[in-house]
Amino acid sequence: MLLFVPLLVLLGGGVSLLAAGGGGLYWILTGTVLVSVAASINAWVLLVEILR
Repeated sequence: MLLFVPLLVLLGGGVSLLAAGGGGLYWILTGTVLVSVAASINAWVLLVEILR
């Protein structure tokens, strides 16, 4: 569920960029940051589960 949010943001940014609707690069930047946050959370959960 957590990985779908950055995907939707990146897709929305791509569509906005292709349609020249404005703000596409900001959405892509936001999606990139969200992907990094989601990856960090997943890595943390994996680390905690392995150490148990």
